[in-house]
Amino acid sequence: MTRKIAIAILFIAYFCIWILLGFVLSPFYGVFVGAAVAILLLFLFFVYGEKIILSIAKARYINDDDILVSRIRNMAYLNEIPEVKVYWSQVFHSNVYSCHSLGGTPSIIVGRNLVDGLSKNELNALIYASLQQIKSKESLYRTLFNLLMMNILAPLKIITLLSKKIQQRQFFQIFLLPTYYLKNALYDDVSHMMKVDREVVRLSGLKYEYASALFKISETESLGGDELSNFVMSHMSAVENKNKYVLKDLIFYSLSIKERLKELDVIYA
Repeated sequence: MTRKIAIAILFIAYFCIWILLGFVLSPFYGVFVGAAVAILLLFLFFVYGEKIILSIAKARYINDDDILVSRIRNMAYLNEIPEVKVYWSQVFHSNVYSCHSLGGTPSIIVGRNLVDGLSKNELNALIYASLQQIKSKESLYRTLFNLLMMNILAPLKIITLLSKKIQQRQFFQIFLLPTYYLKNALYDDVSHMMKVDREVVRLSGLKYEYASALFKISETESLGGDELSNFVMSHMSAVENKNKYVLKDLIFYSLSIKERLKELDVIYA
């Protein structure tokens, strides 16, 4: 599935769900009510998307590490990004995330545990990758796409919360599985990922540190919020954390870390 087809499916599903809900609210004018709500939410996602992502990540400004903030802002300047906001996340603490929207300032979210788990240069390499996603507008697209996904899946999450007869995690994961295929088509753009990896190495000179960081993150589980929050945040980073749901990887192919390291000409044992 190409990315353009995946985007078309995503938007069609988004509008169809809201039109169906519109008929529930107004049997005679459901199309107009649903479409109006969908367009309003889409506008909010475009303008305030990064604020919603920051809320999901329970991010807060980094005010206890001025050196890290200055380092990230200097790297942003070198990547021709005039301004970037820097946050901690103690919920999603095992990765570096980037988000952006048309009405906001690009933001970098650093997992609180990474400072201790990665070397300074490994962390720098991941930040370079996130800045490249901001520069190429990939973070802007991912912010929007993830919020649309969240909106589509929210009714299912509400059902699991309201029903006491359903095993919440298992029920919700069943409906998450098909969406992983769509997300892979949206985000696992091989040529783009390889281009970002090469650009990170070219700009930073941190080839082996970047490869090491990619491997470490890919082998670390993201233990954060609930299933929906984890799903939303999973592709806001340059490399996805280890997925504990093995069935997803067996059914839906995703570009492996082994292939990325091979492209970087780094030996993978």
